[in-house]
Amino acid sequence: MTGAAWALFLLPPQLVAWDGQDAPTWALSAESLPVYGLVRELDGAGGLELYAWAGVLLVPAWLLIGWPLLGYGRLPGLVGVLFLLGAPVSVTSYLAEGAPDPWHSLWGAEIFVLLAIPLAAIPAAISARSRHFPPWWWTLLACTLLVAVTSTAAFGYFPHGTLIGLGVEVAALALLPTAPRPRRWRLATS
Repeated sequence: MTGAAWALFLLPPQLVAWDGQDAPTWALSAESLPVYGLVRELDGAGGLELYAWAGVLLVPAWLLIGWPLLGYGRLPGLVGVLFLLGAPVSVTSYLAEGAPDPWHSLWGAEIFVLLAIPLAAIPAAISARSRHFPPWWWTLLACTLLVAVTSTAAFGYFPHGTLIGLGVEVAALALLPTAPRPRRWRLATS
């Protein structure tokens, strides 16, 4: 849930950086709050505009959302790995926005990760069903595409808006009491 909250926190300055005064009213109001002062001060730091910083700062959201899935077996874990992969891809994408060609062609590359996640979630859900996970668990995992599309549409921006919904979904998979317990990572002993 922390990953979703972080993506939500970063969404208003990102929407304002992207849309300017055409950003939604709620984003304009939120972005003017003092809590965003530090984010606004990043504009120009290291030669990056605020738009790029709001994308680079999204890294913890990708990592926090993907990490809980790693212990649920091979295929659900693959979905988690895709989230982890989203972190460097997202950074590369945002840094490529103002870069010259051919690097500029990497701008928006996180869309491929955001498409791969729901596609990988379908076989992961089938695997979880065959491993006797609770029906709600594998059903929710199978609905990842619906969650991603709905969240992106509701918040009007990807990857931030998409990660809000996916973060809530993963939090439900990991935190609800009927969720299967993830395997604990142990060192092999002789």
